[in-house]
Amino acid sequence: MLPANKSSWFSYSLKALLLLFSGFVVIRTAFYAGAYREALADFHLPFDYLPKTKLVWLFFLIYVFVFLAITAGERHLKDELRKPLLFSLWGLALLYQLYLVTHYHLLPKVDLEHIYDQVMSCLGKSDPVFSDTDYYGFYTNNIPVAILIYLVFAPFYHFFGNGIDYMVLGGIWNVFCIFISYVFIYRILAVTSSGKAAFPVMLLLLSNPAFYAYAPYFYTDTLCLPFLTGGCLLLTHALKSDDRKKHLVFTLTASVVLYLGYRIRATTIFLLIAFVVYLLIRRDWKQLLTAVPIIACGVLMTTLLISPIERHFVPYDTKETAVPITHFLMMGSHDSGMYDQKDVDFTRSFSTGQERSDATRQAFLNNLNNTSVSEQLVRIGEKEGFVWSLGSHWYKQYTLAVSEKDPVQELYIGKQSGRMNAFMQAYNLALFLFITAGLLISLVRREEERPILSMIEIYYFGAIVFYMFWEAHPRHSLCFLPLLTLLTIPSIIFVARDNS
Repeated sequence: MLPANKSSWFSYSLKALLLLFSGFVVIRTAFYAGAYREALADFHLPFDYLPKTKLVWLFFLIYVFVFLAITAGERHLKDELRKPLLFSLWGLALLYQLYLVTHYHLLPKVDLEHIYDQVMSCLGKSDPVFSDTDYYGFYTNNIPVAILIYLVFAPFYHFFGNGIDYMVLGGIWNVFCIFISYVFIYRILAVTSSGKAAFPVMLLLLSNPAFYAYAPYFYTDTLCLPFLTGGCLLLTHALKSDDRKKHLVFTLTASVVLYLGYRIRATTIFLLIAFVVYLLIRRDWKQLLTAVPIIACGVLMTTLLISPIERHFVPYDTKETAVPITHFLMMGSHDSGMYDQKDVDFTRSFSTGQERSDATRQAFLNNLNNTSVSEQLVRIGEKEGFVWSLGSHWYKQYTLAVSEKDPVQELYIGKQSGRMNAFMQAYNLALFLFITAGLLISLVRREEERPILSMIEIYYFGAIVFYMFWEAHPRHSLCFLPLLTLLTIPSIIFVARDNS
């Protein structure tokens, strides 16, 4: 049966597009070797990053079989056993992540190295200022996360000084952020009609190996998760609430939380945009006309609150030195679309903000004009493949450097890391297969709309469009995975349904 109104047409078309894209990700994840080799060559990284195909398929078949068996049999569990079992798995996940960060002995690399060194140099000072003007004057997007890390470290430094390992402390805090995101996802499941899918969905999320591999590396991809998932929970309440005052409170609080998350990682704001778009396509004019000014108020209020804090840590003007948005568009519009040091040098070669913006914008347009439509489509396909289909999310690029050896490292950066990479690729294949199946089932069966899933579908679509143009990296999809896991709900309910 075809959809009867414009709102349904939009939902139907969006699901169809996402179904095609997720199917593409499944294919790219299954036949990943080419994408891996091209990307590794671009970054001059060793080919031992490449997991063995036979091992990937073995892990995939085992994982899918076990997960489907648990999902199909879980409905026979008594309610008084279901929660204790889930919380036990939750506890095991937490303990293992804590074990990882306390034994991994990670050294900060890439952006975290700049952030960590600056934060450590500020601890104990009465007037902390980020003195690395070359880095923070250019990468202004990392000022908020550096301030956040400082605010977490400062109380511990006050009491313990240099008596503790702050890389371990950062890792523990990162684990806390991941754990809180698990809690919020569980609460989202509990307050929607999808509560009966809670156990399998949480099992799927808890078994995602990426959040273990990245546990020691506390950076924006995982530090934003409490804001993202917490904001989603608040928007879920806002969509379900019939009480006008509660709706306003939930919407206002969500806008504050998600805007704070946006300052940590910019893509967090996509969820707030998806909320507005959802109200727009539903033609819920009453809620829309209320939500937009409330969101604007929340964003303005948060900006006024945090701007003085940022000016305290960065008292110098960054308007002329900051990297423009067009820099990342330029970087994403040629070759692999990934990080390119030549592009950074090109942008830095201009002395004023206006010159940098104009030059990178022109370079972006030139890159588009100098390639045919077919070449651009191929590049977009390669970029989207890099972002979504590489199951390791390239954790090794950030976790290879350690201060001392420990047996736990063997599984992630040692001789056994090939098996971990293979399992991560197998998991990614399984996850997007379940997402694809969920989209197909909801499209074919024409079930009652779940507002939260519709909003996440818009959020997912926004991310896809974004990485068509932006700089691409396999790590960039990491922060999207908790909410995208919810798109497996229709397929999980289909498997777990009672046929008796």
